[in-house]
Amino acid sequence: MPVRREEPDDVSSQTQNVNLDAMGFEASEDIPDPYDWRHLPDLPSNSSSPTAVRLHSWVRTTTPLSTPSPLTHLAALALLTDSWFIETVNLVDPLSVGPRSEKVALETSLNHVVHFHEPLARADEWMFVERTSSWAGRNRGHVEQRIWGRGGNLLVSSWQEGVVRLRRREGKL
Repeated sequence: MPVRREEPDDVSSQTQNVNLDAMGFEASEDIPDPYDWRHLPDLPSNSSSPTAVRLHSWVRTTTPLSTPSPLTHLAALALLTDSWFIETVNLVDPLSVGPRSEKVALETSLNHVVHFHEPLARADEWMFVERTSSWAGRNRGHVEQRIWGRGGNLLVSSWQEGVVRLRRREGKL
């Protein structure tokens, strides 16, 4: 697990939409997020490469899950791995997309791989998430994500490749 000093209770719940704002998206008030995100400020990097961007967050379900069933928690973790995941590419290819994604017309997943390392992980307990992208270009991007338990054990690794289409002039795709 990357070394961070902040604990989830040290991070304001007001950071819920910080990464969405940076990516140029707005949270929907009509559809509540099933996860309580606590986004951490970016760590300074010695690299000017956009692929050096590391997004760190604490996350858990907004309410305790009603069952202790491991399968329910793994299903919630699977859903979590796809929450605002491919949008990380927007921060990696700033020349094409810009610091905000007003230019993005479409983002969708081509493939998504999830490896569960801890079958008894609980989605309603705080977990530490790191998202990064190793490559973005030619209307595509690749994102990696790792999720650790609060004690530092790796719970989930996931990868996603997606298509990112930018708007053309006059609002056409």
